[in-house]
Amino acid sequence: MFGSMFGSTLRPIVIVIAVLFSLFILNLLRARRIKEFYTLVWLGVALLILVFVSFEGILIFLSSRLGATSPSIAVFFLAILFLLFLNIGFSMKISELEDDRNVLVQKMAILEQELNQTRKGLPSPRDKT
Repeated sequence: MFGSMFGSTLRPIVIVIAVLFSLFILNLLRARRIKEFYTLVWLGVALLILVFVSFEGILIFLSSRLGATSPSIAVFFLAILFLLFLNIGFSMKISELEDDRNVLVQKMAILEQELNQTRKGLPSPRDKT
């Protein structure tokens, strides 16, 4: 039903890119510029790419199960789905960090007010109890 998706030239190029990508991700981890969780996510993506390139039958089977007319459509569909879920995860993390930032800003404002009152010799609001 489907022809070969990876030609003799494209297959080694994709393999080299996936390996270089993995090394890049590991270097980011070593430099502490990426968390371990995201390292595992991206290494999983690189591994999945290597599996699809090495065992094209898996991609063809997956394409037929998804009802895609070609394996490349299935790859794009899965990539868009992955990026959608990744974006939702990042949105949740950003919302959590914004909430944390707001709490920290409020605590800092209280501490600055207490420090200013202490410098002026006024009793701190905590001292009234």
